[in-house]
Amino acid sequence: MDDLQMKRIQDSIKGKIEFKNVSFSWTSTLSPIIKNITFTLAPGKSLAIAGPNGIGKSTLLYLASGLVEPQSGNVAFGPALTPPNEALAQGMRIALVSSKTYFAEAS
Repeated sequence: MDDLQMKRIQDSIKGKIEFKNVSFSWTSTLSPIIKNITFTLAPGKSLAIAGPNGIGKSTLLYLASGLVEPQSGNVAFGPALTPPNEALAQGMRIALVSSKTYFAEAS
């Protein structure tokens, strides 16, 4: 991939993050921890998510990073509304530090 192609990809995924009617449950037997969440985060803006354990704060980040997919609704990036997994494949980078840290064998 040349520099021009990389620039086009990066430009296509810059911009807003959009959650539209997103619902997610960790198992089919539990009620959704995220239910019909809709919001748009504009470029350069921050979002604070606070609350007690178990209400879905980390789950929102997992959805935004593409680590999990919503059961319904859409998560997308940039003006082209690119899904997280496609954006990552196209060169987008996300850093996530979980409240639970896991170490792999020999790490």
